Amino acid sequence: MIIVKSLEEMKKYYDKQLNTYVFDDDVEFIIHIKVESNIDALNIKAYDIDAYNINANDIKYYAYCIAYYTFKCKSAKGRRVNSICKCLDREIEYIK
Repeated sequence: MIIVKSLEEMKKYYDKQLNTYVFDDDVEFIIHIKVESNIDALNIKAYDIDAYNINANDIKYYAYCIAYYTFKCKSAKGRRVNSICKCLDREIEYIK
């Protein structure tokens, strides 16, 4: 298992000829990315979340929140009446 903890660590897996990253084993990405936004810290709002894996505490979203492979959270709630929250490959796992 390869564990990548920064974007800098990924550089050694880049193949210029293929123009992509090549890993010879399973890969786990543990990368923290700071995204500046115009929201107040006590009422975090996401508009659309579209991800491969989601592992979070409480998620509040506007229209849809979709994970392809795994989705783990304490809670997920849309602000629209007909919001969509889904994991395509597995069931959503609600954690304590």
